[in-house]
Amino acid sequence: MSSSERLPLHVVAADAGTEIFLVDADFRRLASAVGELRTEVEPGLYKVRFRSGDAMADRLVEVAPGQGDVLVQGEPLRFASALPLPDTRTSHKYHQAAWSHAWGPPDLNLGSGSRLFVMARDADKRPDERPHHMPWRGLSLHAPDGRMLLDFAEAPQRNPELAFASANLQVDPGTYLLRVDTDLNGVLEMPLVASPDWQTQVALRSRTISRRQGDLRTEGRSSRSVRRADLGGATVLMARPGYHADPSGEQDRLTELARLGLVQGRATLRPDDLRSMLWAKRDNPMLGLYGAHMLLQGDERDSGLLHEVVGNLESLLGPHPDVAALRLALARLDGQTVSAALRFDLPPMLARSWDLVVEASVGNPELVSADSFAGRIAGNRVSSRHWLIWRRTAALVQALRKRPGEPPIGADEPVIANVLKSMSAVVGDSPLRDNMLAFNVPSRFN
Repeated sequence: MSSSERLPLHVVAADAGTEIFLVDADFRRLASAVGELRTEVEPGLYKVRFRSGDAMADRLVEVAPGQGDVLVQGEPLRFASALPLPDTRTSHKYHQAAWSHAWGPPDLNLGSGSRLFVMARDADKRPDERPHHMPWRGLSLHAPDGRMLLDFAEAPQRNPELAFASANLQVDPGTYLLRVDTDLNGVLEMPLVASPDWQTQVALRSRTISRRQGDLRTEGRSSRSVRRADLGGATVLMARPGYHADPSGEQDRLTELARLGLVQGRATLRPDDLRSMLWAKRDNPMLGLYGAHMLLQGDERDSGLLHEVVGNLESLLGPHPDVAALRLALARLDGQTVSAALRFDLPPMLARSWDLVVEASVGNPELVSADSFAGRIAGNRVSSRHWLIWRRTAALVQALRKRPGEPPIGADEPVIANVLKSMSAVVGDSPLRDNMLAFNVPSRFN
């Protein structure tokens, strides 16, 4: 067909963060965008797919000769989220009301200069059901040195009938550890970074963990299950303390959809799409962090936009390990020398940020000292596509108690040696293997 027979097609999603895909009758993808798609097509039959998180919807569109402009409008998609957003599949009005406590005065004063708000909830429980799980079970907040700051079984805001617990904490700027004792899968931890004059907000949803018991070859086998807060599915936002800049939830929804896109390994955002998304980063810097990682993993890297986003994040947040990891990646992309002063003694929150640090440490091992907190947790990382999460084993606890410069733990300590040997297969050829060698444990590294 000639170009004169091509007709304008305009697709608009209900959410600015919804992905749009256009497919022709031969199942070829013709175009993709986020929020809004404008293109030209020949007369024919097409499929438009809308995707928000784990929710999808398809629309068949017929473009007839001489039809003129064709407009396709998508409906809101109810995706699943730990954040109690309106019009999502896993939210309730009573959890939305509980989330609003984030903008109230702090419940506890543990420092000054920053805030943390953490809410754990069971989205599957209904108010008329008898409580069968307390979403705060096994959940606690700690300092990097292991000191417990809050057991959520004693959280200031708790409601068994509505299945949630929350705490609004005033803290010193720095890194904190959110810990979940899963019982079946051990103790898991993830870092939370509190920036000066910002509140880091964390939403956790309960999930069921199951494990079979007994001999799988016999009829007598059984299974055991528990429900615990899911660190891997956490939502993390940032806001100015006491100021709700997004009462409609539109920016939070956009930020959550960006996070879910990263979790599912999709980098469909073009630079123009990101420019339109990132206008809100000054109200929620997490959107800037997600957007920068999307740009880094995309096929087309807009260096100018990356520098703009990272520069803005540095001015907004100050020292922050995730922003430092992005700056590190930019230096490597630009062929510049990494600052000799750059160190990652404490880990970033995002798994992709940590991957950037590990990759850079191949040629610059001083980035992560083997006897730093970050170096010592490196071998205990568990699978997570979004947040950096590690398992707190007995060997790790012993290692964290060891001060820098102290003699290595001997391999003749059976329990520790056995755990470390099992860790060696996980660490593999990581550039942080010196962390393992410091324990003087024979392994395949040698």
